[in-house]
Amino acid sequence: MRAGADVAAIFLHNEGYSTMCGHAVIALARYAVDRRLLLSRAILDSDDVHVPVTIQCPCGPVTAFVERRRDKSTTGKVHFNSVPAFAFALGQLNAVYYSSYCDNNTNK
Repeated sequence: MRAGADVAAIFLHNEGYSTMCGHAVIALARYAVDRRLLLSRAILDSDDVHVPVTIQCPCGPVTAFVERRRDKSTTGKVHFNSVPAFAFALGQLNAVYYSSYCDNNTNK
């Protein structure tokens, strides 16, 4: 696990492995706060409304923020900042070819 990460995860689905899964990040962050599993336990005792949880994912570190009330119970709300992304090309046109085959095979 990378230094600074609270949790590490590998994502598996029916076709193999994935580099990222937002639903799992939300669940893992909430679980880590609810079960007090964070490496930096001082953050759990602070008065912060959003508790940061860093999850080491195959795509890189993802930081989730678990919202909680003043009594330190969680509200259920979680948001996260994922790894940086980039656009390979901007302002480009892509040709899309249409085939009548698509109309005849809509159930496949």
